[in-house]
Amino acid sequence: MQFFKNHKKYSPSVLRYTFYFFTRSAREKWGNVVHFSGKARKMNHLSLLCERSEQRSIVILLMLFLASCVKENPVPAYLNIPSFTFTTNLGEGTAAQKISDVWVYVDGQSLGAYQIPARFPFVGTGKHEFLLFAGIRNNGIRSNPVIWASAETFSTTLDVKSGDDITIRPTSTYIDGIKFWLNEEFETTNTFTINRDNNAIIGFSPIANGFEGRCGSITLTKSYPIIEKATSVRAQLPDNAQTVLIELHYKTESPLEVGLVGYSTAAPNGETTYKIVLTPNKTWNKTYIDVTQEAKSLKSKDFQVVFRSQLPDTLTQATVLIDNVKLVQK
Repeated sequence: MQFFKNHKKYSPSVLRYTFYFFTRSAREKWGNVVHFSGKARKMNHLSLLCERSEQRSIVILLMLFLASCVKENPVPAYLNIPSFTFTTNLGEGTAAQKISDVWVYVDGQSLGAYQIPARFPFVGTGKHEFLLFAGIRNNGIRSNPVIWASAETFSTTLDVKSGDDITIRPTSTYIDGIKFWLNEEFETTNTFTINRDNNAIIGFSPIANGFEGRCGSITLTKSYPIIEKATSVRAQLPDNAQTVLIELHYKTESPLEVGLVGYSTAAPNGETTYKIVLTPNKTWNKTYIDVTQEAKSLKSKDFQVVFRSQLPDTLTQATVLIDNVKLVQK
C-alpha cells in the first residue's frame, strides 16, 4: 500500500510497468479465471466464485490506482503588471525613474523577478499577500538586476481563484528617512562649478531642451579636450550608510565617467575615485550608480559627485548633457 500512497513521485513508465506486473501476476495465478480456460469450467462452483472474487478485487484495485494517478494539473491564475509607477514629494526631485523589473514575493516566499511589463502564472487559491519590489539595473548593466533599495515596497492582498486574470498596478515612493545630499535639476541653480581640471573657461551651463526643462551642458573641443567637474555641494556620508546611489539622466557624445571626490585630513585637496564610464548615446537615458563601497574606501567624511570626459580622437567636438543629478543615501 505504501507504493499507492506515494504514487505521485513515480514516472509514467514506472506506473505502466507496475500495471503490467500486476496484471501478469494475476494472469499467472488466476489464468484459469482471467482467460476462462477449460480448466475453469471443471472447478467446483465455490472455488470459481472465490477465484472470481479475488480477480475482481485485483481489477478494482488497479482501476483505483490508475484513476488516482491521472489527476488534472491545477489551473493557474495569471498576474499582469504593466507598469510600476513612482511619485515624489517636495524636495525629492524628478519622479521619472527607470524601473525595469518587478521582484515578487508571495506570503514571504520569492516568486522571482520579471521584466516589466510582466505576465506570469501563479498556482494557488485563496487569500495571499503579494509584496512587489521595484527593480533597476545596477550601474546601468543589463545583466545586473537588483531591487532598488531607495523605493518603498508595494503590498497588496489578493483573493485568488483558479483561472483568474489579475492586473496589479503597483506604486512606490522614496522610503522614509532617505537622505538627499544632492538634487541638481539645473532649473534655477548649477552646483557643478568645482573645476577639478583647473579650467575655469568651460563648465556645465544650464540650457533648455533638457530631459525635463533645463539641463547642464558642456562641450569638449580640440582646444579643451578634457573636463573634470565636481559639485560644490559636499555630502557628509555616515560610516553606517547602507546604500549610496547616484541617479542621473544623461545624453552624451563622449564617454562620461562618474564618481566621487572624498575629502579628509589625509587628502585635504580631495581624492577621486570613478565607478563607471557611461557610453555615448543619442537619446536621454536614466542610470543608477551604486557608490557605497567607493564612499567607504575613500575613508572620508565629505564627498562630491564628479564627472570626467575626454574628447575621442575621432571627433572634433562632443557635447555632454546631464539632468536630475541626485546623491541619495539610505
